[in-house]
Amino acid sequence: MGLEGAARSLDLLKQPAEAAEMWIRLAATAPEEPELTARALSAMLEGGNARRAVALARQATRDYPDDMLLLRLHWLIMNETRDWEGAVAAGETLLAKDT
Repeated sequence: MGLEGAARSLDLLKQPAEAAEMWIRLAATAPEEPELTARALSAMLEGGNARRAVALARQATRDYPDDMLLLRLHWLIMNETRDWEGAVAAGETLLAKDT
């Protein structure tokens, strides 16, 4: 995929703002594919773009409330951004779905 390649390249070039934009655009190309959204969220989290990933993570967990990977990524992103209220809520949801 062209957008994914561009995003990975920008991550490697240490251009996080531009990489985040590419990851968000990539996820928007197929919102019906949670695996693609999870790849984008994971890459944004690893690339230091957790703040830019918040809205996408929230939307993804609304769209796919039973997807454990998306729930976990949402929780990790909330922790990384130090949104403790959001992290607790995401963690409680994750725990409830996991049991």
